[in-house]
Amino acid sequence: MAHFWLRTEARGLAVMPLPGESYLLTGDPARPVVRHDGDPPAGAAAVLRHVADQWLLAAAEGAPVRLNGLPLALGLRALMDKDEVCIGRAGRLWFSTERLAAVEPFPGAAQPVFCPRCKTEIKKGTLAVRCPGCGIWHHEDGGLKCRTYAPRCAVCDQPTELGQSYRWTPEGL
Repeated sequence: MAHFWLRTEARGLAVMPLPGESYLLTGDPARPVVRHDGDPPAGAAAVLRHVADQWLLAAAEGAPVRLNGLPLALGLRALMDKDEVCIGRAGRLWFSTERLAAVEPFPGAAQPVFCPRCKTEIKKGTLAVRCPGCGIWHHEDGGLKCRTYAPRCAVCDQPTELGQSYRWTPEGL
């Protein structure tokens, strides 16, 4: 799930998941990002889900928004992994599309999906894990522990350990 990294006085760097569709960038250091369902008010900056995990940054003319250190050209930009967003005096936020591996019911797909480890179909509702690196689903249900069977994903170099933390943080920036 896409999220923002932000600095807080109490916890230092913190992750703010973006499970909704629309968020306002407030410029308030105490609450720099707030969920907002509906059209952004005039003069505001917003982050909007476009499709799946693709997000847009939109800002009204004159809104104090900078993306990767530059003013937001034409008031609209597709956000990319590790983009830095500055809004007024609220400081810096970092957008990330990195996901954590989690066991969840497989949502199904239009075409059959086959596990790359055991080569059998993953049925809708079966517990499975979507690799954060390549996006491929693996069984992780009952006797089929295909995701955690080996130390690396069957398709990419992503570690298969569950309960990991994020691989990228803005700490060094």
